[in-house]
Amino acid sequence: MLLRLSAALMITGAGALIGVKQAEKLRDAREVSRQTAELLRRSCALLRCQALNVYQLAGALKCSEMLAKLSFLSDVPTVYRQGSDFHLQWREAVEGQNDLMDEERELLLKFGEILGTTDIEGQVSAISVLLSEADELTCRRSGEYAQRGRLCRSLWALFGLMAGILVI
Repeated sequence: MLLRLSAALMITGAGALIGVKQAEKLRDAREVSRQTAELLRRSCALLRCQALNVYQLAGALKCSEMLAKLSFLSDVPTVYRQGSDFHLQWREAVEGQNDLMDEERELLLKFGEILGTTDIEGQVSAISVLLSEADELTCRRSGEYAQRGRLCRSLWALFGLMAGILVI
């Protein structure tokens, strides 16, 4: 009987842990979305205030600790090399980060295409449009985490509990 009770408790705990892991994935998606919006916000400010070129902007973004979930920034070049295409390197870096959701990836790819293509005001206005999309996406991801995160934790804990009861 003690063995069955121990097995039931372990199964219940395993179910709860699976639920927590599922909720963490949703939380990470929310954080990536928030950091994508922050990247756009910082880029807009840096372009407006300091009139940086694309390589200087990439260097400034790379140094930001608040963008830690956007690991592709470490692959973005910060100095010009003859024969290299910044936009292509940006695209490869963004596509190389596997934990990006499709919407965030698309926003970041559009952002990379905007950089350095027009004057400062043109870039800032285009980034502002992307920023509004990113803010909406962040709100949606926060709502998903609030609803589905709680649901995942509860359902998996309940499933573990039911499976544990079946063992007893």
